[in-house]
Amino acid sequence: MDNKIKDLESAAICDLVDMTEILKDIDDGYIEVSFHKDDPSLGIYNYTPKTQFSREWTTTRKICRGLIIRRTGNIGEIRAKPFPKFFNHDEPDAVLPLPSRVALKEISYQVYDKLDGSLGIAYRDNIGDVHIASKGSFHSDQANFANEWLENHKNIRNQLEVIIGSRLTPCFEIIYPADRKVVDYHKAQKLMVIGFIAYNGTRFLEGINYPKEYMVAHRNFTGKWPHTLIEGDWDNREGYVVDWYDCKYSTGGRYKLKFPEYVRLHRIVTGLNEKGVWEILCEKGEPGITELKMSIPEEFHNWVDNLAFPMIKQAFSDVCMVRSHYMDMKVSGDFNRKNFALLIQEKCPELLGLAMLKFPELGDGTQMMKFAYRRLKPKGKK
Repeated sequence: MDNKIKDLESAAICDLVDMTEILKDIDDGYIEVSFHKDDPSLGIYNYTPKTQFSREWTTTRKICRGLIIRRTGNIGEIRAKPFPKFFNHDEPDAVLPLPSRVALKEISYQVYDKLDGSLGIAYRDNIGDVHIASKGSFHSDQANFANEWLENHKNIRNQLEVIIGSRLTPCFEIIYPADRKVVDYHKAQKLMVIGFIAYNGTRFLEGINYPKEYMVAHRNFTGKWPHTLIEGDWDNREGYVVDWYDCKYSTGGRYKLKFPEYVRLHRIVTGLNEKGVWEILCEKGEPGITELKMSIPEEFHNWVDNLAFPMIKQAFSDVCMVRSHYMDMKVSGDFNRKNFALLIQEKCPELLGLAMLKFPELGDGTQMMKFAYRRLKPKGKK
C-alpha cells in the first residue's frame, strides 16, 4: 500500500486505508480524533476549526466528518463513512452545477428536507454490535440518547445490521427536546434517517428496507434552480439539502439551502449580532474577529466579515488621519496640545475625541484602534 492516501474514496473498493495523511493532519491541527473509552482502537475523525477558518480543504479533510476508523498502526479499517463535508450554496467552496447547464435545464436534482438536530452515525463495534455515535463522540449526550432509542426499537437495530453489512453507512438526524437548536419539534424523540451512504459518498434512500416514517422527506426537482424553494416565509424549518447530477458530464455535487428566517433566528440563539461584533473589536481588535469565526458555524463567516471589515477599514482610516496631522505638526515645530486640538477641530472635528483621548500615546496604534472602534458603535444599539 502507498505511504500516502491518494484518495480516501478508494475505500469504495477496500475498507483499509493508509493513515499517514490523516496522522500528519492531526499533527498540523487540521484533523482531530476522539477515541472510544472502552476500545481506543476505535476513533472518530473530524476536521477542526482551523480547517474551517483557513478553508484549506483537501479530500481527506472533507471526508473526516464523523469518519469512524479502527486503527492498527498506520492502517485503518473504515467502520463508518458518512457524508463528506459540503457547503451552503453561497459559500466559496460550494460545488454547484455550471450555470450554462442549469439554463438548459439539463441538471437533475434530489431535494431533501434539512432537519435541525445532531448528526448520528451508525457503526459496528469490534464484536459486531450496532451502535450510534454523534459526529464528534461515541459518548456524547446525543449518542447516548440515540443508543437508548435504538435499544427500544430492536426491529430498527436488526435492519441496520443488514444495511451496514451491505457496506452502507446509515446517517441520522438525532432529534429530542433537550437537544433543540432553533426548530421546535415539540416533544418528538426519534432518529430520522437522512441517508444510507456508500463509501464513494453516494446517498441512497429509495429501495432500502426501512420504515418510511423514520426517513427524511425528499423529492425530485425540475427547473433551473432549486433556490426558489427557500423564497417566501418558512417558519420552523431549517432548509434543504440539494444533490445534483449532470448526466452528460457525469459530474455532481451536494449543497445546503437554508431559509433566511432560520439563519436569522440562529444568530439570535447564538448571541451573534452587530453589537456583539462591534464589542469584540473594541475589546480585542481584529484578532478577536479571528477567534469569533473559529468558534461559530462557517455559514456565518461572511456575515461577520461584512459587519467587521467596514468598521476595521473606517477605524484604520481614522487613526491614520489623526497620526498624519500629528506628524505634520511635529515636523513643523508648532506642536502643542492646544494647537493640535485646533487643527483637528478644523480638519476632522469628528475625530477630536480620539485625538485628545490618546494624545500622550499617539505612537500606540493598537490602543488607538480600540478607541477608534468605540466611535463606530452601531446606531440604535445602546
